[in-house]
Amino acid sequence: MESEYLYNTDNRYGFRLKIKSEEDLFVIDEATGAKKYTPITKEDVALFKREAEHLCKEIQYAIEDIQWNTGKHKGLTYYYHIYQDLAEQLTDFLKYIHKLHKKVYITIYKSYDNELMAIYTEILEKVLNDIQTIARKHADYLLDVEEYGQMPSGKDLFKLCEKQEAPADADLSNYESHYKNFISSGLKLALEKTVATVTYIYREFTDLYKTRVFRTDHEATIIYHYIKRRFDEHTLPAHLEHVAKVQKRHLKERRIEITTLSLQKVMSEVEGKFNNYTLCSIWFNNVEDEENEEELVHMLVREEASPGDFENLFMYQGEHDMLAVEIARADEYERHGDSFFANWVDPAKLKKRLEFWLKGNITKQQDWYIVWCLMKYTFHMVKEDKDKSAFAARMNLMFPDVEKRCVVESFRKQETQMNHNRHFSEWLKDSDHDYAMAQSLYEKLKKTEEYKRSI
Repeated sequence: MESEYLYNTDNRYGFRLKIKSEEDLFVIDEATGAKKYTPITKEDVALFKREAEHLCKEIQYAIEDIQWNTGKHKGLTYYYHIYQDLAEQLTDFLKYIHKLHKKVYITIYKSYDNELMAIYTEILEKVLNDIQTIARKHADYLLDVEEYGQMPSGKDLFKLCEKQEAPADADLSNYESHYKNFISSGLKLALEKTVATVTYIYREFTDLYKTRVFRTDHEATIIYHYIKRRFDEHTLPAHLEHVAKVQKRHLKERRIEITTLSLQKVMSEVEGKFNNYTLCSIWFNNVEDEENEEELVHMLVREEASPGDFENLFMYQGEHDMLAVEIARADEYERHGDSFFANWVDPAKLKKRLEFWLKGNITKQQDWYIVWCLMKYTFHMVKEDKDKSAFAARMNLMFPDVEKRCVVESFRKQETQMNHNRHFSEWLKDSDHDYAMAQSLYEKLKKTEEYKRSI
């Protein structure tokens, strides 16, 4: 029977791991004392392999020493030192497994459980079974001690054995016999601890391997919220700022107006790019099912993804949300726009900017064609479905004080002559007698910020 101060195998470490809040995700850094979130990484797997190889060698050395002692018929003292040292190393390794288990438990990234199990199976499983079998045989057949009543209690005795000290009240005249009892009892305890700790290592490592079974989806969701919030606070703002600049520059270079339709096309491009990633595709197909967030997180965890994969997901979510807001604003903007002018034009500001120029420069009805051509073909201020008749009606309504009313028939033929139905940069300066007036209006209109609508 295992002593009371040995590990209680019913109180398994995995059952004590619980995540009730983000505070439970942190571990204390031994060097700085600061709380840190340290999920398992590839480096931890490599370190586990080195630790496993080291323990394997120590156990093999212990087995070799035991075999040598058996051949030399050495006394119990030799076995005591071997098992005492081995029990301490096994205990240290068990504590290391607990630290590793914590790292696995607090991550929704790749847990490397298969890699860890492969290392355990290849390096440690056989040698741990071997030493446990030998220790059990020694516990059954090696010890032959009659008197234990002279010795301290089991717990105190074990502490004394660790220090290799005799009891303070020992009868020095009979020290040799007492010491033999001391060593025998210490060996018994060391054997018990060796057998028990090997069993506990197996159980604890099996629990580590089954972390995703023990951990609930609610706990995984707490982890998900934490790593997402950390990314959203520290990384996402700069990313979205950069993305917004790039998207606006691309639209501007292509002379594409920022409208609901153009933003929807940008959204489609973003979705097409990110949905090639597994996590992004899972989120996109379940984004509307907010009530089942734990089920979504369960699906994400199942993919054994890397931190980089989750960062792609969070970038996608950020860009998607940003564009959704922009599309909603553009839609609201367009629904409250003007029936004749493009959505970016503020009719009131335009009227204020052109009113005096028109009153001073439109001296005959034919001059209105200059206004039409620049608005239509150079600055694209007129909606695509509006013709010259609508233009004439709107100009007369906006500028009633202009002496010459806008009449379509008076300038209809002028539109197709002298490159007037093209951008102003293609007008014929040397041969077009209306070029000077058109240039004056062009200079007036090119400052689009003066009459652009505010979103």
